[in-house]
Amino acid sequence: MVRAFHELFSVTHMVVDAVQFGDDKDVAIARGAYWFYWRLGFRAHDPKVRALAEAEAARLARRPGSRSSVRTLRRLAVGTLQLTLPGTARYALFDEQWLTPCSELVAKQLERECPHDHATAAHTIAGRQLSNWRRRIHGSSPSRSGACGWRDERPVPNVLRMHRPLLTIAIAAQCAASLPVAAQQFPFSQRGAVKQTIAFTDVSVEYGRPVTRGRTLFGALVPWDSVWHPGADQATRITFTHDVTLEGQPVKAGTYSAWLIPRESTSWTFILSRAANVPHTPYPGAAKDYLRVEVAPEQGSFFEALTWFFPWMQKDEAVLRMQWGTSGMGMKIKAAWRPKG
Repeated sequence: MVRAFHELFSVTHMVVDAVQFGDDKDVAIARGAYWFYWRLGFRAHDPKVRALAEAEAARLARRPGSRSSVRTLRRLAVGTLQLTLPGTARYALFDEQWLTPCSELVAKQLERECPHDHATAAHTIAGRQLSNWRRRIHGSSPSRSGACGWRDERPVPNVLRMHRPLLTIAIAAQCAASLPVAAQQFPFSQRGAVKQTIAFTDVSVEYGRPVTRGRTLFGALVPWDSVWHPGADQATRITFTHDVTLEGQPVKAGTYSAWLIPRESTSWTFILSRAANVPHTPYPGAAKDYLRVEVAPEQGSFFEALTWFFPWMQKDEAVLRMQWGTSGMGMKIKAAWRPKG
């Protein structure tokens, strides 16, 4: 991604805000997101934080297999991380007022091209849009020509500030589409879908399918007691063509994204969010919640890839189940809608 930004948009300096690697986000802290950026060459802007990180990195190097404590990761998750490519200089910053419309431009274009498969859409629009979009970003078009245009008299921005996940994902998808096919790999989490007609109502689930690959899942890769997305890449979307009840709670017809809070010894919380077209991270927030229900976790046969399916149905009722590894949960759906007449 760093290479793509540099080659396509002449970005020579990158800034990552703390929201990307912690900043009170339990999932980022638990997964040690700080060290992901550290390995890429990012370093803290604050000298005190940088000194702490260097001391902690040296400690970890002396003790292979050890991990940073949550307390240490929280102390590191402040301020910004920065990376300047060797042999380059930075001079102008991408203003936030331009970052947001650029992000929205790419996201909307992807959605128009193929709303259910953004990877395919990125490949479709790359040749047609990338050169024009790059020209706008580099300022050769006046600002009135589009949301991403700069006035000609402004210096070419070459600093990217990554503090909006949507921006990062949208531009990365666009850049990746323009790279040679030989440089691309099959995605780790490929797309899947399942659809079931319950009486007169269609229920469909579109989702990414992460695979286990020998990893310990719940309680390790998936932390307990934190909001987790049961899928990958683009958030899992569940669509109901008519009103239903889910675990006895009414749900209006429409499309929602799915989220879970898994717990080690008590019930899990299943969340439907009104924010349907979003990446799998971050969680859109409780303000966008449409419904929360408590569900009982269950153990079953091993599933290498995360799977949504309908194991049982009868008349106007069915069970929708999600399972990954040997753990999962099921929810009862009742579709009482009937056509008039």
